[in-house]
Amino acid sequence: MQNLRLGTPDLERNRLLGTSLFEQTRDAFVKGEVLKYLVNSSNGADLERFRDFLLDIINSYSGDVHLISKSISILAKSRMRGSWRLQGAIEPLLQSEDKRCVALAIQFLAGSYDQKSELQALATFANSRRSKSLRMAFVGGLARRLGAAYDLIARDPTNNDYRDPLTWIDSKEMSLVLRNIRRAYREEEDAISEGKRRAPGPIMEVFGQAIQDKVLLEAVEEMYGVFNDYGFRWSQGLVESNPPRTPQTVQS
Repeated sequence: MQNLRLGTPDLERNRLLGTSLFEQTRDAFVKGEVLKYLVNSSNGADLERFRDFLLDIINSYSGDVHLISKSISILAKSRMRGSWRLQGAIEPLLQSEDKRCVALAIQFLAGSYDQKSELQALATFANSRRSKSLRMAFVGGLARRLGAAYDLIARDPTNNDYRDPLTWIDSKEMSLVLRNIRRAYREEEDAISEGKRRAPGPIMEVFGQAIQDKVLLEAVEEMYGVFNDYGFRWSQGLVESNPPRTPQTVQS
């Protein structure tokens, strides 16, 4: 596979061998790896042909979830993440009978859509599903889109899985969330003092001032307000378990 790179000798011959291997093997992992190297070794018209081929794999509902996932990943990394063509190929997967394909589509589109209205419509779709895994697929896609700090607070503090958006966070669980933030903050702080990191990491950047000012709870509650815009119910439990406070304005 290392010979399937731009600039390597006998590239055309190696690409023919790679294409033959893709057609002959039944191993989904091998197919995915071959595709990755074929795309990475292509440019110009050849690259466009391979992109079209990957889009066809997604459109064909082949039932090979690994190959569909690999195709989406390859195309996203080849500057097509925000492409209407890729989004248009993936959106029909939302209607697939295979929940794994639906989860792939939800997770990708949550990180790809540009308009808030599109994200909110996707959230409504995901939150209306009976399958918890599909709801959590949207949580993961949105949290990664928002950044490492949001990804941290979007996870269950006891098992690190993404939280179901329809469950509440009570004051006891919130205390665990705050504990995990402080732990991650100290880890980044220690990494700087030990010379492993030159600059503050994402946790220090987002939560540093709030920790110093002892308003971490307020900062996290405000961040949960961003998730509220997508129908998440996490902060409802905080309202129930905490005394009334003056509401803060959350910017969309």
